[in-house]
Amino acid sequence: MKSIKSFNVFENNETEKDKIEKLQAEIEKLSKENEKLKNKIEKEMGKSVSEGVTHKDTKKPFHTKASDPDKKEDFRTKINSHVKSQGLKTKQVGNDFEILHDGDMIAQVMFRDDYIGVKKKGVKFVDEFKYNELGKIKSKITEIIKSVK
Repeated sequence: MKSIKSFNVFENNETEKDKIEKLQAEIEKLSKENEKLKNKIEKEMGKSVSEGVTHKDTKKPFHTKASDPDKKEDFRTKINSHVKSQGLKTKQVGNDFEILHDGDMIAQVMFRDDYIGVKKKGVKFVDEFKYNELGKIKSKITEIIKSVK
């Protein structure tokens, strides 16, 4: 046993303070390299590089918002007034409208982020309209109403 103790393999000559100092020196070295790379990128691109990305930016990096909530609400009121002018009632279910004739649903108007869908009862597929096509939406609703009356 005495021969093992005198052998320097099992001894630790480096103290905790020395280890911390080495790590701090390594961190400083890496941060300087990072700064150099950042400056080089900024110089080549001509733009500033900011660190960190918010969660919203990572979801859909190039997504443009098709409609804002005010525009949706505006379309809801316009379509609701159009249906009432035809002598029918509407019922709001979540974001969507149901057009009622004698208490029965005859059509559904669905408000999505990038389109408004109009669907007649019993039809599987939705007719999609953009938010700038109010006239087409009204004519489609009028067509559905006339087919039922």
